[in-house]
Amino acid sequence: MVFGINCEKGPAMSSKQPEEARQKQGKAFADKRKSKGHTQASLGKAFGVTRETVAEWERGKKQEVPKMAWLAIEAVEPREKKSKK
Repeated sequence: MVFGINCEKGPAMSSKQPEEARQKQGKAFADKRKSKGHTQASLGKAFGVTRETVAEWERGKKQEVPKMAWLAIEAVEPREKKSKK
């Protein structure tokens, strides 16, 4: 547990995960991101990566979601919605 966050909450994060496992982990990360009110772009900006990088994590095609992303998603404040005038 780090900062009160259960690190084991997300799927295992081995660098040698098969593609199917990475995709499952990516979907879980996308669900978590959406439940916290983030877009791929807002989360990417908070993490210092591009929206495309977040999308790649979620698809699980090239790499798995970094462990620090699982931890940080709990701490990042959701974006404020712009009001339409």
